[in-house]
Amino acid sequence: FNLSCFIMEQQNSDLETLKMHLGNIIKPTESNSVQTSTQVLVEIFKNPACVQLLMQLMMTDEDQSIRQISCIYLRSNLPKLWCNLDKQTQEDVKVALLDRFEQDPIPIVKKSIAGVIGSLCRILIPNKEWDQLFEFVMIHSQSDSIAAQELALLLLSVIIEYLQKDDIKTHFDNISLILQGSLKSGQSSIVDLGITCINNISKATSNVKVLKSIQQMLPDILSTLSEENEDRIQLVLDCLISLVEYKGLLTPQIVNIMEGVLKVCANTDYHLNTRTRGIVFFEFVPINNTKTLKKKKDLLNRIISTLMKIACEPEDEYPEDTITPNNYALYSIKAFGVYMHKPIIFPIIIKNINACIQSEVALERKAGIELLGYICDSDACLDPIKDHIDEITEVIVKCLYDESIEVKSTTAETVGMFSENVSEFLDKVEIVVPALVDSLKYLENADVPLQKALHALHTFINGADYAKTTKIMGDLIPILLTFLEQKPSNTIGVQKWTMEIISSIVIAADKEIEDYFDTLMGP
Repeated sequence: FNLSCFIMEQQNSDLETLKMHLGNIIKPTESNSVQTSTQVLVEIFKNPACVQLLMQLMMTDEDQSIRQISCIYLRSNLPKLWCNLDKQTQEDVKVALLDRFEQDPIPIVKKSIAGVIGSLCRILIPNKEWDQLFEFVMIHSQSDSIAAQELALLLLSVIIEYLQKDDIKTHFDNISLILQGSLKSGQSSIVDLGITCINNISKATSNVKVLKSIQQMLPDILSTLSEENEDRIQLVLDCLISLVEYKGLLTPQIVNIMEGVLKVCANTDYHLNTRTRGIVFFEFVPINNTKTLKKKKDLLNRIISTLMKIACEPEDEYPEDTITPNNYALYSIKAFGVYMHKPIIFPIIIKNINACIQSEVALERKAGIELLGYICDSDACLDPIKDHIDEITEVIVKCLYDESIEVKSTTAETVGMFSENVSEFLDKVEIVVPALVDSLKYLENADVPLQKALHALHTFINGADYAKTTKIMGDLIPILLTFLEQKPSNTIGVQKWTMEIISSIVIAADKEIEDYFDTLMGP
C-alpha cells in the first residue's frame, strides 16, 4: 500500500507535534501536560487534515501505544470529518484500514483498528458505500488459514456493535453462514469468536428472523461447552443472558440450559466472574419462563435451594465493596418472587428461609433473614407475607435476639425494610421494639451495624401507631440518650439517627412528652 497519499506537504501541526501530544496523553511528562495536550488536540482535530496524520501514525509508528491511541482518536473523529475528505482520500482510508487491520502484529491494536472500521461502517453501510468490507469478511472466513478466519470473525464481532438493526437483517444470511461454520469448526479460537459474534448480534437486534436463526444454533453453542474450559463457559453464559430476555427463544432448550447453569453456579472452584454470570442468568429466567417452571417443580425447588446455598457462603475472601455471589443469589431469588405465581413460589422460598434460620451456622441464619427483607416489597411477596405476618414476626424477633452480631445487624436491616413495606408489621410494636432495642446494646461498638439498627428503629417508630409509641417511650428514651453521650463509639451517624428517633417520639407523644422534658434537655 502506497503511504504517499497520507504524507502532507504543509500542516499547522506536523506529525511529530501530533505524536508528542498523543504521547503526553499516554505518559504525562508534567503535571499539566495532559490538560495542555488535550486542548491542543481539540484544535488539531477540527481540521480534516488530521485524518491523514492519524492514519500515518496508525500505520507506520513503531510504538504500539501511539498506534492504539491514534485508533481511539480516529474512531471518534473520522465519522465527523468524513464528508470533508475528498473521494480519493476516502477510498484510500478505507483500503488502508483493512490493510492495516490485517497486517498489524498486536491483537489489541487490531481490535482498536476494527473499532475505527466499525465507527465508519455505521455511516457507510446504510448507503452501500463500503461493499469491500463484507467481501473482506466473507473471503477471510472461507479461507483455509485459521489466522484469516480469526481476522474475519474478530472484525465481524466488532462491526456488529456499530451496525444498525436493518443492516444486520440485510446481511444476516451471509453472517449466519459464517457463524454456523465457526461453531462447527472445532478450532477453539474460532468457536469463541463465533459465540462472541452471536452475543453481540443478540444485543444489537430484536429482529424475529435473526433471532430464529440464532435459536437454531443453540444446540451447536451448547455442544461447545466443557467443564474444563472456563473461558468458554463465560462466553456462553454471556450469550445466554442476552438471549434469555427474548420470550420463547430459549424455550426448546431451557430445561437443559437451567440444569447446566445450576452446575456452574454451585461449583465453588470456578472464578467469581464465572459463577456470577450463572447466578445473574437466573435473575432473568423467571421473566419469560414461568409456565415451564410451573410444570417443573422439582427443578424450581433445586434452583431456589442452590441459590440459597450460595447466599449462605462466606464473604470474607472477597475484597470490600465487591458484589459477591451471595448478593447476586439473593437478587435472583427475589426475581422468582417477583415474576412467579405467589402460591407456587412463596412456599418454596419461605421453606428455604426457615431452614436457614433454624441452622446452627450464623452465616445461614444471616442469609435467611436477609432474604426475608429482600422479598417483602409489593413487587415480590408482600401479600403472602401479610397473610403470615404473625409467624414471620416471631422469626424476626428471634433473630434480633440472636447471639451473632452479624445476624442481629442484618435482622435490623430487615426490620427497616418491613417497616417501610408491611403496614401490618407496625402493629407489632410491643414485641419488635424491645427486641430491636436489646440488639442495640450488642452493636454499640460496631458503627455501621449500629447505624443500620437505629435507622430501622426510626423507620419503625415513624410508621407505628402514635399511641403504641407513647406507651414504650419511658423505656426507650433513657436508652437512646446513651447514644448521644460523648464517646468514640457514638459517631456523627449514630447521633444523627438517635436524634431522628427522639424527634419521632416527641411528635408521637405530643403533650405527654412534657413528663420527659428535663430528661431530654440535659443531654
